[in-house]
Amino acid sequence: MFKILEVKMKYCWTFYIILLMIASTAYSATVFVDPNSQTSPAVGKTLSISIKAKEVSDFLGFQFELNFDKTAIKMISVEEGSFLKSEGVDTLPLLSTKSGKTVLLWETTADILTDVNNAGAVTFANLRISDKGVNGTGTLIAINFEVINAKESKIEIKNAFDDPKINPVLVNSNSVEIQCDLVGGTIAQPPVCVKGDVNNDGNIRANDAILALRISAELLIPDAQQFCAADMNNDGQVRANDAIAILRKVAGLGAPDRSLFVKDIVNVRLDDTYGVAGQSITVPLKIDGSNIVAGGDISITYDSSVLRVIDVSSNPDVLMAVNTNDLGIIKIAFAGPSDDKLADIKFNIISDNASSLTIKNLELYESNLSKIKAKKIDGFFSSYEMPAKETALLQNFPNPFNPETWIPYQLKSDSEVIIKIYSATGELVRELNLGHKPAGIYISQDRSAYWDGKDKFGIPVSSGVYFYTIKTKDFSAV
Repeated sequence: MFKILEVKMKYCWTFYIILLMIASTAYSATVFVDPNSQTSPAVGKTLSISIKAKEVSDFLGFQFELNFDKTAIKMISVEEGSFLKSEGVDTLPLLSTKSGKTVLLWETTADILTDVNNAGAVTFANLRISDKGVNGTGTLIAINFEVINAKESKIEIKNAFDDPKINPVLVNSNSVEIQCDLVGGTIAQPPVCVKGDVNNDGNIRANDAILALRISAELLIPDAQQFCAADMNNDGQVRANDAIAILRKVAGLGAPDRSLFVKDIVNVRLDDTYGVAGQSITVPLKIDGSNIVAGGDISITYDSSVLRVIDVSSNPDVLMAVNTNDLGIIKIAFAGPSDDKLADIKFNIISDNASSLTIKNLELYESNLSKIKAKKIDGFFSSYEMPAKETALLQNFPNPFNPETWIPYQLKSDSEVIIKIYSATGELVRELNLGHKPAGIYISQDRSAYWDGKDKFGIPVSSGVYFYTIKTKDFSAV
């Protein structure tokens, strides 16, 4: 037998979905709510679900009714999934209310949503305008709800028709029903928790703040109680500012006495570093103006084919959680007072190449939980063995010096290298013949040109101003 769903459109045309009912099952499939189960966010927060079809073959269209607890959630937006639209095929997605209003999905208005929320029910239908269906698993509808009462409730998928003998939820390109299971979803009531008592031991201590930092750095996957207790500001995420709030509670300070706002500006930076494969380097992570910083979350990316993290150390007065489990990224969550150097990051150099050291996802907070404006200054690593972009003579260090100094330089190509040192009157004081040097960067103390502060006769020079020059096969500079 046939069931014809006739939908009158405002453009004066009629849309038919024809479903052939047969005794045997043509295909086996599931239409389900994803995620199947989730804990209700706080009142006013967004709860998102998708309605998906699983393991379908030659799938061309659908129609079903969705029911939800209107005393717990209300629908605030809906959009078509990508499954039926695959390969750029046009579709006709429809939404119908219990009051009899039917619209194209993208024409859903506030009045339509009001009708849906008053009923706690809505019907969706869609048809792929093609003679060929789609296969596999994909999203049919994506919906956002707002929580109006954080309690236990259900989201159910059911037949769009009252006749229980008819189950026209899915149809294939031959107008044959794809019989399927309908699996709804559940929303759990948020757990009862004591804010700050992350380990649920009846006390709020610094170790609870450490657990919050571990959650923020993705070192710990929290259960519902831990997440509830660690999310001090009820924003649906656990970050370093929650750990700061826990520490305030430990100290008996309570909530901040002023509203949150963005203020102050600090610089967070990584230094440029150099080395060769087989060596290790230490890159300091610095915060200029750290006296106002009480905590934060920082992610740093690097090229894992060039560098490998072996350690991240910090001031012992700082509570810090560091996640280096994923190659190419370091996740740091910290709370507590810090000096200008927040941490030392130690890498092994595994190849003579270059890597950016890029600061990502930077959030810093004051002790009253005010967010701090922060400027990111990224670093860079380059192997000494890599040819420089240009040959150059660099600033000596230390400067001023007594009695010795080092003169760094870099070479774009292999060359004989001679450095000459002159007095302020232009008299040649010393010539450093460095011999043949391969292209590379010579800026560390063990690679730079060394001057012991003596003239060509081995006599220490007097205090004063000196100049130096470099000469290679195709370059000279003062």
